[in-house]
Amino acid sequence: MAAGGNPIERAAVQLGAGRFAEAKAILEATLRTAPRDVTALMLAGIVAAKMGDADAALAFMERAAKADPNNPQACANWGAALNKAGKVSAAIEAYRAAIVAGPAYVPAYVNLGIILTEEERFPEAIALLETAITLAPGTAEGHHSLGNALMLSGRLDEAIRSLERALALKPGFLNAMSNLGLAYLRASRYTDALRMLSTLYARAPEFKNALGQLLHVKHQLCDWEGEDVLIEALMRTISEERVTPPAFLLHFPIGPSDILRATRTYALKELTLKAHVAQRRPHTRNESPRLRIGYLSEDLREHALARLAVEVFELHDKNRFEVFAYSSGRNDGSSLRRRIEGSVDHFIDARMMGREELAGRIKGDDIAILIDLQGYTGQGRPGVLAMRPAALQVNWLGYPSTMGAPWMDYIIADPVLIPEGHEGHYAEKVIRLPGSYQPNDRQRHASEPRSRADYGLPEGAFVFCSFNQTVKITREVFLRWMRILEAVPGSVLWLMERSLEANANLRREAARAGIDPARLIFATRASQADHLARYRIADLALDTMPYGSHTTGSDALWLGCPLITCTQTNTFAARVAASLLHAAELPDLVTADLDAYEALAIALATDKERLGALKARLAQARPRCALFDSPRFVRDLERAYATIWHRSLSGLAPDHLTL
Repeated sequence: MAAGGNPIERAAVQLGAGRFAEAKAILEATLRTAPRDVTALMLAGIVAAKMGDADAALAFMERAAKADPNNPQACANWGAALNKAGKVSAAIEAYRAAIVAGPAYVPAYVNLGIILTEEERFPEAIALLETAITLAPGTAEGHHSLGNALMLSGRLDEAIRSLERALALKPGFLNAMSNLGLAYLRASRYTDALRMLSTLYARAPEFKNALGQLLHVKHQLCDWEGEDVLIEALMRTISEERVTPPAFLLHFPIGPSDILRATRTYALKELTLKAHVAQRRPHTRNESPRLRIGYLSEDLREHALARLAVEVFELHDKNRFEVFAYSSGRNDGSSLRRRIEGSVDHFIDARMMGREELAGRIKGDDIAILIDLQGYTGQGRPGVLAMRPAALQVNWLGYPSTMGAPWMDYIIADPVLIPEGHEGHYAEKVIRLPGSYQPNDRQRHASEPRSRADYGLPEGAFVFCSFNQTVKITREVFLRWMRILEAVPGSVLWLMERSLEANANLRREAARAGIDPARLIFATRASQADHLARYRIADLALDTMPYGSHTTGSDALWLGCPLITCTQTNTFAARVAASLLHAAELPDLVTADLDAYEALAIALATDKERLGALKARLAQARPRCALFDSPRFVRDLERAYATIWHRSLSGLAPDHLTL
């Protein structure tokens, strides 16, 4: 373009060359004579943004949109500037104006769909993005954004098709590769996920989430090749305060101080900058004589968390507490879902509620204490919590770690999970319940066990079991299990089948360790009652590390199967089984390191009298121990709620509490 062109063209040339000051001077001169020139105003906004002046950029884009409200590009640019300034509601309206001005202007549909996805308003986002694709079937960004919205709303098959289409249209599209890998992972298509995430990491090792997702899928497959190098890279990511998915971290040998650093980074960079973070609400006494508490979770259905928590909901003193449940997950129609719905005062199906709508509903319900049962797991709603809809906010049960977030006031634990002196590893103030932090449902039912042959188990063999997900199995612990099998002739290890690929990898690792792969027996998916019956066949449960047995641990103890654990890793997720065993009056099954863990497993497996005496102790303790005393647990929990609320009403900041 010739340097002697019109001023707009000259400014565009200077902008393209990175000479922002020269472009700014040309545009200022143009706007002095033509203050409503929309093209000049939009270019001036772009230049201001490039020069780091966000306020000026926003002002120019607003002037452009108001100068010509029928110009869809001007309205959309204003929407982009508003969104960048954190004025999301106004940005949404500007994009809607762009669509009215230009019903075929595809960027407005795509960008508005992206914003509504971030706001967790998935049905609206999906409808807009489907329109964008109808208007422009070849837009890779449209297919990618639609796939992301579909994935986040749980429509995985459709999400995968959209994301695959985005990559077909634009090979090497990193965002699409990342989200497609995650969609494969959520759909349990682990081999596809490994292929996609390995390719992504090879192309862009610094790409956000690539490393954490790759490590996670490799663990799902028990594919430990090259893991040491990847974990070293993960530690560098944490130390450099780059974002990595917090839930994935708990499966790796990462200390509590590094987990705190990683979760704080995530809370700051992924949530604080996007979620309209609010200050703590003022604490007032409402007119209700009952304390209003709310539980927030995606998993209020047939799920491990719901199986633990349901009796808590039922046993709450409804004369003192008004209980709300906010369900952000699907209704699976299960008996457990119906039981939860009938156990609370108010059950709110919040699956289709966006972030602001759900936060507004919780605030409108005047919730005093909001208990997050999800954290960073699954489809949690941390962005809702960042908006501070409740006076006090508590992290409990679903995410076994600190959330690293300033809007979370407390974390519920116990003296074993978070010992005295370890509070500094948690962003929240610590509430220590007197027994275990984990509740249990005394109504869970196990079927009558079948014969060993029906389970594929050899008659007469000693049966070790670990029914945790394969993602929790590490090479270090698996090799200990192989040493245990070697020391106990004829014994077998009973594991949960997650995928055929993981089974094959574990059998290969067993053979490498000199153990016949046939000594690994894999349990297939069964109903909860039929699965629990397996514990009556197993002789001894072995914990995983550093992410140990949680629901599986209490299931084993409830059904009379002793569990051995190790506290070599000093994180919340690693110490849960130790908490359960102390509460079940079996602290002697908690070992300090893997050598002691291995030795105890061998000793119990080769001493029938000692193991029999242990099982008798467990049977005697079960009716009275703290772990399965649900009424006592709920009284302690309610005492904690009342204490932190009264403290708040007195104008005192949250502080550690040991009951």
